Amino acid sequence: MSDLSSTTAIFLAAGMSRRFGANKLLTGLAGQPLALHAARTLRRLSCAKHIAVCREPDGEVARLLATEGYEIAVNAEPERGISSSILTGLAAAGDTSAILVCLADMPFVTEQHLLKVVEALGPAGIVSSSAGHDLVRCPPAAFSRRYFSELRSLEGDLGARKLLGAGEVVFAKPSELADIDVPSDINR
Repeated sequence: MSDLSSTTAIFLAAGMSRRFGANKLLTGLAGQPLALHAARTLRRLSCAKHIAVCREPDGEVARLLATEGYEIAVNAEPERGISSSILTGLAAAGDTSAILVCLADMPFVTEQHLLKVVEALGPAGIVSSSAGHDLVRCPPAAFSRRYFSELRSLEGDLGARKLLGAGEVVFAKPSELADIDVPSDINR
């Protein structure tokens, strides 16, 4: 079981929004920008640090997240995929026992689910989420320090998917793990 006070929360908000056609994190959802939904949920956890990985240090998304209390880490090469954002967040985390990785385009994730992910971080050292269908593993995910070197070797847009199979799984409702990829996803 991991401890929130020794865990760094890494909020990935540097995506290119290619399928969406515009910066989806600024799109309104229930009266606020999409990025703020998961960001505020994650901020309610008493983690050692809260880091938001953004494309620009002073862009609108970075400003929004800084106002919410996030330390901003800039992914200078977001076109390299989610792996580069994980590496950027991990570098900014510094000396931490574990990281909790969350995606900015998953607005429906709950605080309870995030707590379950961190609490499940035991001997396996890796925890992922799943909606149960076909046991597809996805973020939010947590990694103990012993996997940081493997995380540092990631490349491309698959993120840490190859590592997630080695860990524990915390289940959630499909609606809670839904992400926003295209404009029609906003209205589901």
